[in-house]
Amino acid sequence: MPEFSESDRVETPDGPALVLDTQTSNFEMPVDVDDEGETVTEEVEASRDTPVYIVGLLEGGNAAYDEEQVSSYEGTFSDKEDTDPGDLAGKAEMAEVYSFTDKPYDM
Repeated sequence: MPEFSESDRVETPDGPALVLDTQTSNFEMPVDVDDEGETVTEEVEASRDTPVYIVGLLEGGNAAYDEEQVSSYEGTFSDKEDTDPGDLAGKAEMAEVYSFTDKPYDM
């Protein structure tokens, strides 16, 4: 059973992030764009016992992490206390690779 859900704030190896989705089965995650403009993907293994979280990173972009790589984040994402956490999700969607599909990890 996943520990985190959409819009939860988490700490990742790449810094604070917002959970965008939880995957409980294997999926392809876009990781780059090649010289011809084709999306490069890698297979990510996930299951109900070992879910993978798709997160929007505070510094921009998105990534996939398993439960062992994320923990609760109690800090704020902004100097403004009333900032909408959904704004971070919007920034992640603007990332270069993410813009190819609505949910690129759900191909």
